[in-house]
Amino acid sequence: MELPNEHFQNFPIEFKEINPDEFRSVGFDVQDKVIIEPNNDGYIFDALKDTISISEKNTVVVNAPVGYGKSYAIIKLIKAIYEIKPKSKIIVATPFVSLVEQYVTDINQEGNVPSQDIYSYSNLGRNKKESYKNKRVHVLTVNTLLGNPGEDGFKNSDAKRLYIDNLVGESFNEDSEVFFIYDEIHDSIQNFKEEFMLYLWKWKDVIHKNIILSATYNEASKVVIKYLAELTDMKIQIIESVRKVFPEKQSQLFLHYSSDYSFKSTTNELINLVDNLLLRNRNIDILCYSKSLAKSIISDKDGVGKKLKDRFGKLNDCTSELLSNQRPENLPPENRYKHDSCNVGTNFKTGISIKKDNHSLIIILPPRDSRLLFKNLYGIFSNGINDIIQSFARQRTNGEIHVILPRPDEFDFESLKETAMSKEQRDIFEKHYSEIKYVNPDEEHLVRYISLDEQEGILHNFYHKHLYGFVVQDNSLLNRTNRSPLLPRLEYPPFEIWKLNRGEKYLANEIKFFGGDLSAYVTYCAFTNQFINCTLTEVNHKGSLLFNEGMIQKQLLSYFDTHFGIEYFRMKQIYSNFSMFYEDLKREFFNNFQIKLKVKDSTDYSTIKPGGNREFEIQFLLFCHQLYQNYDNQLNIENDSDYTRSKYLLDCIVSASSLDSSNSKYSVKQKARIKAFKDLGSLREKMIQAIQESSRSPKFKYLPPKPSDDFKTFEDIKVIENIITVLEDDPLFQNDIFLLRRNLVNKNVVEKKLETIYKVLINDFFILSDKARQVKINGKNQGVNVIEAIIELPEAPSTINLLLTNDLDEVYTNAVKEFILQIPKSVEDDRPKYKTTDEYYADILNRLQG
Repeated sequence: MELPNEHFQNFPIEFKEINPDEFRSVGFDVQDKVIIEPNNDGYIFDALKDTISISEKNTVVVNAPVGYGKSYAIIKLIKAIYEIKPKSKIIVATPFVSLVEQYVTDINQEGNVPSQDIYSYSNLGRNKKESYKNKRVHVLTVNTLLGNPGEDGFKNSDAKRLYIDNLVGESFNEDSEVFFIYDEIHDSIQNFKEEFMLYLWKWKDVIHKNIILSATYNEASKVVIKYLAELTDMKIQIIESVRKVFPEKQSQLFLHYSSDYSFKSTTNELINLVDNLLLRNRNIDILCYSKSLAKSIISDKDGVGKKLKDRFGKLNDCTSELLSNQRPENLPPENRYKHDSCNVGTNFKTGISIKKDNHSLIIILPPRDSRLLFKNLYGIFSNGINDIIQSFARQRTNGEIHVILPRPDEFDFESLKETAMSKEQRDIFEKHYSEIKYVNPDEEHLVRYISLDEQEGILHNFYHKHLYGFVVQDNSLLNRTNRSPLLPRLEYPPFEIWKLNRGEKYLANEIKFFGGDLSAYVTYCAFTNQFINCTLTEVNHKGSLLFNEGMIQKQLLSYFDTHFGIEYFRMKQIYSNFSMFYEDLKREFFNNFQIKLKVKDSTDYSTIKPGGNREFEIQFLLFCHQLYQNYDNQLNIENDSDYTRSKYLLDCIVSASSLDSSNSKYSVKQKARIKAFKDLGSLREKMIQAIQESSRSPKFKYLPPKPSDDFKTFEDIKVIENIITVLEDDPLFQNDIFLLRRNLVNKNVVEKKLETIYKVLINDFFILSDKARQVKINGKNQGVNVIEAIIELPEAPSTINLLLTNDLDEVYTNAVKEFILQIPKSVEDDRPKYKTTDEYYADILNRLQG
C-alpha cells in the first residue's frame, strides 16, 4: 500500500526558530545566530563545544531537535566547566524530579565528575548526613530553584528555602562564577512568573552564564529567555541546529485511527494492537493521555491488562502518586519509568530515553469526548503540539511507535498553498487525509495549516483586539481617572506576561493545528515527514465490526455505546429528524468500519457494503428507530425482528399524511416523495372501496386478480407511474432490500407495470386467504384474491419516517449554530462540579430546552 510520506522525501522540516531580531528590538545584545550541524552519528556536542565560550558571560540558547544528544552535550559541558573554571558552581535545573537522579548518575559516570562534588536536591530532608555545602555541582528542579511551591502550596518548604539561600551566600562569599543549565526548558515555563523570577534575582551578582536547551521552543519560552538574559547583562547567544534525518536511527511510525468516541481498555484498536505486539514478542510501554485510562489498563483483569501481566509480570504504574499535590512524609517519588518493566502511565512523556531492544511504544492520544467547547481535557497533551513531539521522542532506538488516535477533523486543503508543497503533493495529501478524516457534515471550522512563525501574530492580535484592547483601550473612564496610589493596583497584565501565563493554552485550545485537534497535527506531520526520530510505516483506519445473524441489533447497541455514546446521540437526535439521524449514523458506521456479518450455518464472516445485505439493512433501520425514540430511557433490545415491505409502505403513507408537500423548505425530491405516498394512500383507499363480496355461500370478500377499468383512467395511470418512479428511486427498493424493482424489469408496457404494482399492493395492504376461490368475471370463472382482513395503518408515533432526508440541511445547520451560540458560559464555569461528561452535557441540554 502506497503511503503519503513517500511523496515528501526531503520535504523541509518546520520548527520553532529563535531569532536575534526578536530580542534586539527590545534592547538585548544578541550575536548573529550560529547554525550548527550534527556529526555523522547525528550528535551536536562537537559543534557545541567549538561554539560556546565558557569564559563569556551571557545566556546561551541551544535549539536542537530530539535525539541529537543534547543530554550528552550537557554532561560534557559540565565536565568542561568543572575543569576550566575550578571556582565555579554549576546548577542543573530540570523540569521533573525523575530527571534529577538520572543527571546525578550521568554527571558522575559519563562526565567523570567525582560523586562527592555532586549534590542531588532529593537528599533534602531525606538524607541529613549528605551535606550540600562546598559542592561544585547541584542538580535540582526548576520549581525549587525559583521557589515555586506548586498550585496548592503557599511557599516552598523551609528546607528548600534555606538550601537556596545558603547556596547563594556560599557562591557570593567564595566569589564563584555560577553556571545555570536549564534542560527541557519548555516543560518549566509555568515556573517563570514574576513573583518567582524575583527569587532568581538573588543570584544576580554571581551568575556567569545561562545555558538553555530545548527541541520544542514556544512563544512563552521567548519571555523566559528575556527574563534569564537580563541576569547576564542582556547578552544572548543563539545556537540552532539544522534538522537532518538519519534514517538508520528512525523508528517505524504506525497510526491507528479509531472511531471510538472515548478510549477505554476495551477499545478495539488497543486490543488488536497489543495482541499483535505480543504475538511478535515485542517489549511494550504504553503512554496514556489520562491517568484514569492508564489505571483502567493496569487493573484490567480480563483484557489488555491481563495479557500484558501474563507476559511481563507486574505492570509498572507510571502515574503520579501525589495526593492533593502532597507527597506524604517526605517520601521519595515513586511510579517512575523502569527500563526493565512494562510501563503504563502518564509521566514519561518527556525526559526519558527508551533504549530497549525490540521495543514498541504505544501512545494513546485524547479521544473526541475529551473536547469541550471552551477547554480541552487532553491530560498530558493539554499544552498542544510540543507535547506530541516530546512524547514521540522517547523512543531512542529504531523500534516502533504506535499511536492510537481519533480521526482528525476536516482539513482546509487550500491552506496547504502556504506550505512548500507542490500541486502534486497537495493532491496526494488530500487523497490520503480524506480516507481517514472524521466525517461530520456539520463541521464549520476546518483544520487549517498555520506556520509556526504565525504564532506570535495570532497571540498579539487576540491580546490587543479581544483582551487588552477590549477592556482597557475602550475604557475611557478609567483612562481619564487619576487613581490614588493608595488604592489596589488596577493594571491589565502586559502582553509578554499574558503570553507567558496564558498564550500557549490559548493556542492549544483555540487553534486546531496547534493543539485543538492533535490528531490533525500528527497526521500532517506523519504524511509530510516532519518527525525526525520516526517515519510513517503504516496507516490503519478501518477497524472491523463483527455481526452475527439473529443478534445484529444487540451488537449494534453495544458498538454504538462504545464508539459513539450519549453525546453523539443527543447532538444528532435533538436537532434532526429520524431520516437524517438514520442516514448520518449509517454513514458513520460504514465510513469508519469494515462491517462483517456471519450468517447462520456459516463458519466465517463476510464483508458487506451499504445496501448490500437485506438482513443487516433491516436490523440497522429498526435499531436506529428504537435508538432515536428511546435511548435516553435505557434502550433494551431483546432480539432481531422483521420489518416487511408492507410495514414500510404503510409507515410512509402515515408519515406523508402529516406533511405538506408544498412546504418551501422541502427539496424537489422530498416534495415528490411526500406526494407519491399521499397518492399511494389514496390508491389504498380506492382498493379498499373496490373490495367485493361473493354472491354465493359461503360468502367471502375479494379483489379481482387484475386491476379493473376503474384503475386504468389517465389520471390513475399517471399517479401510479409517479409512485413507481419514486419507489424505484427509494434506497430500500433500489438495493432490493424490499423487492419490487426486479418485478418491473423489462416491463415497458404501462399496463404490465400496472398489473405488477397492483399485485404488490394487494399483498401489502391486505391479509389474503390461502384458499383458492373463483368468481365469474365478465362471464368467465377467474381465481381471485380472497381478503381475510385489511391491514390497518399504524399509529403515527410508532412509524418509521424516511420521507425527510438530509436535503433538509438548512433547518439542521441553523439549529446547530443556535445551539453552540446559546450554551451558557456559566455551565462551563461550573464544569468542575460535574462527576462525568454525561452530566455536564445533560445540564447544557436541559438548560437550552428549558
